Amino acid sequence: GIEGFSKDTTIQVFGNPLIQVGDIITVTYSLAGLKQQKYLVHSVSHAFGQGLKTTLVLNMIDKGISY
Repeated sequence: GIEGFSKDTTIQVFGNPLIQVGDIITVTYSLAGLKQQKYLVHSVSHAFGQGLKTTLVLNMIDKGISY
């Protein structure tokens, strides 16, 4: 079913021009209950205001899939 597909997650991080679409990143964010959750980078955009900010659109990778 469609339940296996999660919605996109958008996060903003300190500017990191090294992250590219297709990269696999690991997120640990205790407030959201995430621990070593892997995400596939779906989109990357950069903005320069008070400093470089990088916005990532991520797709959660099912823990059952190994890359």
